[in-house]
Amino acid sequence: MISKAKDFKVTVDSHVSPTLIEALRRPNKAHTATGNRIARRYNAMFDPSGAFDIVTELMTVEVETTANMASAIDRLADVPGRVYVAVTNREGIDETLRIASGSRVGVMDPQGNILRESC
Repeated sequence: MISKAKDFKVTVDSHVSPTLIEALRRPNKAHTATGNRIARRYNAMFDPSGAFDIVTELMTVEVETTANMASAIDRLADVPGRVYVAVTNREGIDETLRIASGSRVGVMDPQGNILRESC
């Protein structure tokens, strides 16, 4: 069994290959590109090692793939202020909007356009 935390720490059963372990430790390129793009747009810093990827005085943004979107929305639910999840690819927008419906968490596309405002 493999589990991956936000800071890329990995715990592994003894039968998992070292190559797979190393792959899990590397940041996802789409995550990094999306985070940097949105941070530039909002004059902020992208810090994937922090509690959330982008934190400003005005908003908190978590960049995720659709596979991890539900847990990202749960983590943002109690954060004060405007909070957003940003999807790493356009194909995940509809699913992310569906998952975020009923929550106070807003949704951004990979360019940082706000598709659903934070409540």
